[in-house]
Amino acid sequence: MRFLLIDDHPIFREAVANRLRTRFSECGVLEFGSIAAACDAAYGLEIDLILTELAMSGVTGFEGLLGIRERLPKARVAILSGLDDPNMIRAALRFGAAGFVSKRAERLTFDAAVDAMLTGAVYVPSALRRRSSRPLTTALTREAEVAERIRTLTSAQLKVLTCIKNGMVNKQIAYELNVGLSTVKAHVSAIIQKLGVATRTQIVIETQTINFVEVAAAKSTNEPEPQAAFLGAHSTAGWYPSPPASQAKGAVRLERTVTAMTAGA
Repeated sequence: MRFLLIDDHPIFREAVANRLRTRFSECGVLEFGSIAAACDAAYGLEIDLILTELAMSGVTGFEGLLGIRERLPKARVAILSGLDDPNMIRAALRFGAAGFVSKRAERLTFDAAVDAMLTGAVYVPSALRRRSSRPLTTALTREAEVAERIRTLTSAQLKVLTCIKNGMVNKQIAYELNVGLSTVKAHVSAIIQKLGVATRTQIVIETQTINFVEVAAAKSTNEPEPQAAFLGAHSTAGWYPSPPASQAKGAVRLERTVTAMTAGA
């Protein structure tokens, strides 16, 4: 079992790592003070659970969570933060977090949260569960909508989408599928348009729970393959955080992001 722990407070990071090693004697815990360093080091590794702070130096809003999910799409990402505003927690879960644990949580609560997330469950703090009145069918409805959109993709676009979901960039996809880079860019543009998203990160998030095998099986096996007709090149600019800032400023930016997202909700 392997954990990836990301927090820019060394003492807190050490305490959490020790707790994990105490509970899971054979586990490995990789510790990092920044998201960029963690993703670089963990690329290609099997990670059972990632625990990360949201408000860290150089990270704005939820870009850290989204960046991790784009770079390490197969790993589950949980938030371990001192910023436990209910609106922020809901937003983190909407962005695909596997759960949220407050830094003020008791040890037994932390243990239960980790156990739940390791089994594939999404951990929501008990206080938020009591307050929440959102229908449980919302996520299922959205998943069905995304699946329906994916069925409109051509076979080639579905292959490109699978590569994107596996964390590949355009050059890697071109090599993997033995096609030109311009062809890949055209397919990515078409996928973004058909799924109704704006970025590659959103593609990964929206399709995380979709079984592509089932979707492909539902499509016609003799589907005609249209010629690429897209001129614009999709940007693959890095997700890396903005220039360093203090954690206090990062927390303020995060809270403003949540406020803006939830205003009028």
